[in-house]
Amino acid sequence: MEFVNPESSVLRYRLISAICLIAALAFCAMWIPFSGLLPVLIVVATLVTIEFSDLLAKTGHADFRICSLAAPSVILISSFLMIRADVSVQAPSLVGGYLGATAWGILVLIRALFAADRETLFTVGSTFLNMAMVTTPFVFLLGLLGEWPQGDGRWLVIYVIAVVKANDTAAYFSGRWWGQHKMFPRISPAKTWEGCAGGVFFSIALSSGIVVVAGEQLRPDGVAVTLVQGILCGVLLSGVGILGDLLESMVKRSAGTKDSGQWIRGMGGILDVMDSLLLAFIVFYIVRFLIL
Repeated sequence: MEFVNPESSVLRYRLISAICLIAALAFCAMWIPFSGLLPVLIVVATLVTIEFSDLLAKTGHADFRICSLAAPSVILISSFLMIRADVSVQAPSLVGGYLGATAWGILVLIRALFAADRETLFTVGSTFLNMAMVTTPFVFLLGLLGEWPQGDGRWLVIYVIAVVKANDTAAYFSGRWWGQHKMFPRISPAKTWEGCAGGVFFSIALSSGIVVVAGEQLRPDGVAVTLVQGILCGVLLSGVGILGDLLESMVKRSAGTKDSGQWIRGMGGILDVMDSLLLAFIVFYIVRFLIL
């Protein structure tokens, strides 16, 4: 009888899934125009919303599921329209997202009136938490993509994704090979300080390599990203990526589950893939004005 090592099987499926995701990302980067990326982002955000809604239900504090599912469409479309509008406002993606979130929030409160009971406030809170943790980062992602007069920022976004996921990958293998000291065993027992150090180091190396090779191609305005900026971004993105991963692990721990879903073989759910990126999009959107 042939025995299969479960860990090698998981790694094989994870590698296959990673190749498929990279191929999908490359297709979006090369062939889909900015306006065509909006439905892609809405679909991805909606799928992540479903997974987060399921996690909230497992914690015993379910959200208004229909309202949560409406959030990505309402808020991202509002953000996109403001980016495309011929108005002189700072951070149009955030302004549009705020307007969309306000309209959506009013609908949530109206929905709460028809379910007024002892648990309604918890349900409203869970619904807003779902929107804040899932849809809000996609608004900042839309801003990174679209707030450029000279074109769109897709290569800058791909740079962010590459650096953050490099941290995830290097931390995983560094932790497997050398991990001895747990970071937050109560929240994520598998994460170690050795893995964290390996992830940060690899993120800095990859970020530095990208800006040396293609520093002038990252920004649509052609302003070159320097090596010092690349190092700073590597440190920043790896740090917020780790934090985002730990925050999702905290929610999963409260829900008593290991994965957010089973959409991606070997990786779990889409939220499990996106968790380290969500906070990175927000932070990078803000600090790019200071670092880049």
